[in-house]
Amino acid sequence: MKRKQIAIGLVAVLVLGAGGWALWSRRAKSATTDVTYVQQPVKRQSLRVTVSGTGPAAATNAVVMKTTQSGTVTKILVQDGEQVKAGQVLFTLEN
Repeated sequence: MKRKQIAIGLVAVLVLGAGGWALWSRRAKSATTDVTYVQQPVKRQSLRVTVSGTGPAAATNAVVMKTTQSGTVTKILVQDGEQVKAGQVLFTLEN
């Protein structure tokens, strides 16, 4: 009976010691992971951003145009790269 009480007491001391050590180590880790902030004075400056790049450019919609008559183009009514709408006259033909 006495042996059993000593064993239970020894286990209780070990469990309490392990719990205390776990709490102590957790507090030590959280103290070292604090974030330090450095304050800097505010300055008025100009903001400049430069973007550059290369690559092919293509229209999202391309249309092949065919006429029912042959002839010579006499006037082109749009500029290169200009957006056009459906039904808009683009050029005139003379046959």
